[in-house]
Amino acid sequence: MSQASSSASRPQDDFQIGQIATITGGHTIHDAFSAFFPPLLPHIQTQLGLSYSQIGHVNAVMQIPFLLTLVLGWLADRFSIRNFVIFTPGITATLVVSLGILPSYPLLLATALLLGLSVAAFHAPAPAMISNVSGRRVGLGMSLFMGSGELGRTIGPLVAAVGVAWIGVQGLWQLCIVGWLATAVLYWRLHMVGAKSQQRATPHSLRVFVAQAAPMMALLTLMVVGRTFLQTAFTTYLPLYMRDVRGMTTFTEGAITLSILEGAGVLGALLAGYLADHVPRRVLLLTAFCFATPLAWAFTQVPTEYIYWMLPAVGFFSLSTTPVIFTIVLTRFPRNRALASASFMSMGVGSRALANWIMGLVADTYGLEAVYTMCIIIAALAIIPLLFMRREDLEQG
Repeated sequence: MSQASSSASRPQDDFQIGQIATITGGHTIHDAFSAFFPPLLPHIQTQLGLSYSQIGHVNAVMQIPFLLTLVLGWLADRFSIRNFVIFTPGITATLVVSLGILPSYPLLLATALLLGLSVAAFHAPAPAMISNVSGRRVGLGMSLFMGSGELGRTIGPLVAAVGVAWIGVQGLWQLCIVGWLATAVLYWRLHMVGAKSQQRATPHSLRVFVAQAAPMMALLTLMVVGRTFLQTAFTTYLPLYMRDVRGMTTFTEGAITLSILEGAGVLGALLAGYLADHVPRRVLLLTAFCFATPLAWAFTQVPTEYIYWMLPAVGFFSLSTTPVIFTIVLTRFPRNRALASASFMSMGVGSRALANWIMGLVADTYGLEAVYTMCIIIAALAIIPLLFMRREDLEQG
């Protein structure tokens, strides 16, 4: 290979830490604001007099924009849609700080839909951007990306708790300036960087991609559905569970438990994503699933004074699978990375909408304890499709 051709290929093969730091920093700020929503749920439920089913509907509506993620992923393989990554931190921040002061349920649903659109618009192209600047170390890049999101979801509930304590729910709007500052930095650093996939070959057509991906994605969907029920129970309903089942009464207590869970998820995501480049991915996923469900069940059984010891273990194993699965789909379909990541995201978001709808109905009828039991059983079944996945689908890259 000539020196010129070697130099031309080097940017694709290098791990570009500066660009990765910019994108992951934006991810942290974006997801910190989106993480305001779960700890605000008890306040919103009380203020508007909502049932669990109505809360489930709000969460489900927030997931509806997953219908657009495949379109966004298809576009990101062909055109740069970097502006979605640049502007959504400010938009998400503005929408989420308004949730606690909305005067009616219909307005809450409409705002939740817009918030879901903003979140989807950030997360559809961002993984492709990360893979573009990660060179041959896609697993490490995805672990940093997913870890930065978990870090945001760790910080977010604490920031919300401090904000409510200092300036009240009515004053949270003042915090959205942080989101717009993040947007300004992202524009400065990324406005010349494409979000279009930089693969050496042209993307496969949608028809070819679907034909190649369908068998693997069918099994992956079943696995993701099981995992999503467990994750939703702990990341969305945990503040409500702590109030209504465990008897905690303050906003701060619910926020702290959520931050402990997500903080352990940061470590799990970073470690699992790094190992995805070095250890068989089936082994990583099997390990996570085999530990997550027994630990989640133990969490529901131990006395309240011991839950703070259980939450880190539950968060570490239940939230560590995402970067591994992202690495699988990105390396399995190098010509359609954005579309592949969007397909995975659509599975997660679509199953989250289903989970929220079902969990709200079950909670109204049988209570939140029954919801957690149901989710643990469904998560345990997710190991079955993993056992049927082909080694060549899991271990490429």
